[in-house]
Amino acid sequence: MLGWASAAQAQMPAASQPGPSHQAAEATVLAPVTVTAKGYEAQAVETPAALTVLTAEELARQQAHNLGEALRGQAGLAVSGDSAQGLNPVIRGLKKDSVVLLVDGMRLNSAQPAGAVASFMSLGLAEQVEVLKGPASVLYGTGALGGAINVRLPQARFAEPGQPALSGRARLGLDSASRGTEAMALLNASGGDHALMLGAALLHRGDRACLSC
Repeated sequence: MLGWASAAQAQMPAASQPGPSHQAAEATVLAPVTVTAKGYEAQAVETPAALTVLTAEELARQQAHNLGEALRGQAGLAVSGDSAQGLNPVIRGLKKDSVVLLVDGMRLNSAQPAGAVASFMSLGLAEQVEVLKGPASVLYGTGALGGAINVRLPQARFAEPGQPALSGRARLGLDSASRGTEAMALLNASGGDHALMLGAALLHRGDRACLSC
C-alpha cells in the first residue's frame, strides 16, 4: 500500500507544484540581527545559564588592579595563586586549561596548562566583565569545560543632541604597598556618521608591568 502511494505521488503533474516565482513572492525579509558570542543578544536575567556580570561601577568600587583581583569573592568563583605572580580564576573547581579568557569575544588564552593567567590582564579600560559558569565548549571551543570569562571594552559612541562631540576620562593611581602605578585615558569623538574611541591603560606593580591599548 505504501509503495502504491509513492508511485501515485510520482505521477502527479509538475504543474500542480508552485513554481519558483510563486515561492519567491512568499519569501519573508528578516530584520537585521546583531550577532554576539552566543549568536543573539539577551539580558542576563533571561539567559538560561549561571552568569555573573561585573559592571564598570562595580569594578571601580572594587579598585581591582587586574582581573584576578576583581573576581575574588564572587559567588561560584575562586582565585588561586600558583606562583608569586600567578592568579588563576577557578570556576566550579576547574581552572587553567578549563577556563577560557576572552576580550570582546576574542580568545586571549590557549587550552594549555599555563593559559588562564589573570594577574596580567589589566582592567584599566574594562567596561564590563562577564563570567559564564559551566561547560561552554560549544560556544568558545576547547578548554571551556569550567566556563568562560569575557572582558568587554568600551565602544565608540555617537554624542546625543546637546552633548559635546568630544568626551573622555582619565585616572591615575599610586599604591605604596606594591610600589605600583596605574593610569588610564579614554577619548571619544563623534561627528556625522563617524565615531572614534581611543584608549590606553598602564599597570605597573613592582618589577611587573602590563600595557594595554
